[in-house]
Amino acid sequence: MGYTLNQRAKNFRSMLARKANFKVMIKAENQMINIVVRAILIEDGKLVVVKWDEPRNDPPGKIGILVGGRVEYGEELSEALIREVKEETGVDVQIEKLVYTYQQIYVSRRSGMEVHELAWFFLVSPVNPGDEACPNDSIVPNPDHETIFNSRIPITHKELSFIYPLFLRDHLPKDVEDGFMQTPKTIYKNLRDGREVEWPKAWHKSIEA
Repeated sequence: MGYTLNQRAKNFRSMLARKANFKVMIKAENQMINIVVRAILIEDGKLVVVKWDEPRNDPPGKIGILVGGRVEYGEELSEALIREVKEETGVDVQIEKLVYTYQQIYVSRRSGMEVHELAWFFLVSPVNPGDEACPNDSIVPNPDHETIFNSRIPITHKELSFIYPLFLRDHLPKDVEDGFMQTPKTIYKNLRDGREVEWPKAWHKSIEA
């Protein structure tokens, strides 16, 4: 309706320019975007984590992450998380609640690449009550690599000081104690300048409304 061919062509060129700028903005030769999901799996009051030896730490020692991994193309977040937990622990889980969404920008020590990571942390529970990733506090080999294993740790600031991302040590113990009443939370961390910002729960409510 009164929309000329020249106007359409102009808008089309503008759209292509925006897309080109968007690609440059989010991904350059030495940059990558990493999308991951993580499980907050609690057994007998302890957190199930994946650990390995990291000689580059000072002092060297075991560090870890939560069970989970990358989202594959076309997967929903919930599908990816359920798949990853099954692959790493053998346990079928169901998602109880979104607890944290987390963004961090950092430079990989291994590859030197600048990484923008987006992560979703969900509270999960076994589909079949009694199924456990680490029965009786056992240390279980993780199928991802022979040097990696699954274990349980107390949910304390001290124990979580070796679990990445490090925001967990400052938030998870209190959130567990409160029954996750103050979640979900969104946290942004830029390791290049040390900034960390927590967006309040009210922000989530406004998005969901």
